[in-house]
Amino acid sequence: MFFKVAITILSLIIFCSLCEAGTPVRRCSGNHPLPLDVQIEDCQSLPCEVTKGRVNKMDMQFVAVTDETYYLKAEIHATVLGITVPFILSPEAANVCGNLMYGAYCPLYAEEDVTYHIDLPIENNTPELNLRCQVRIVDKNKDVVACFVTDLKVRKERQ
Repeated sequence: MFFKVAITILSLIIFCSLCEAGTPVRRCSGNHPLPLDVQIEDCQSLPCEVTKGRVNKMDMQFVAVTDETYYLKAEIHATVLGITVPFILSPEAANVCGNLMYGAYCPLYAEEDVTYHIDLPIENNTPELNLRCQVRIVDKNKDVVACFVTDLKVRKERQ
């Protein structure tokens, strides 16, 4: 009996620690589905610091909404001083199906829980500033599968 209780308590502690490790995000306008979890490298509070001149990593766990999803694309937009511009991803990075983790692959099926990994390169010439970042995953019909907004602070690499 003690062994079962200890395993249950240990499982709850591990689960809660994983829940708290995520990056804080907000819902996009339009009430689109929020991801289950977002992990921006080294970020547990806002704004998340991203470093110029290096590749910053992000994982986004979401649930597929339709059966036989063969195509998913990531779109990122940054808003600074009220002006929104697209963050241009390489075709390889924007291809969600090509960057799924833990052995997942397309086609996805409704209610399938997957994690998308993306490398976000920040150019050296990017100004140091605070911005709002919206990340969304869309299907071939441009329907939003998952979307979140977070705050980023671009900074130079620490010496």
